[in-house]
Amino acid sequence: MVERIQGRREPTTVTAIRALVKPGSKVLELGGCYGYFTYIMASCAGPEGKVVSIEGTPNNYRILQRNIELNNLKNVAVYNLFHYRQGGPHYLHVRRA
Repeated sequence: MVERIQGRREPTTVTAIRALVKPGSKVLELGGCYGYFTYIMASCAGPEGKVVSIEGTPNNYRILQRNIELNNLKNVAVYNLFHYRQGGPHYLHVRRA
């Protein structure tokens, strides 16, 4: 459910992002959509941090890319990727740093 209160989107999610993403953080965002949360995470991570945003839908990817440019987000990398496999569960394997 998307909460919209006087122009604010998902205030609980925004509060969580601000609590978790600190200057210098490295963030992987799966499903960047138009970049609303991308912008918030990039702002919290600051110039020493990095946000990697993956968006699978070509139209959303173009909008996301443009919004990153318009907002001059230098600490964001965006990729147009989509993974699909028929049948069975899907797993994202993340190696510890």
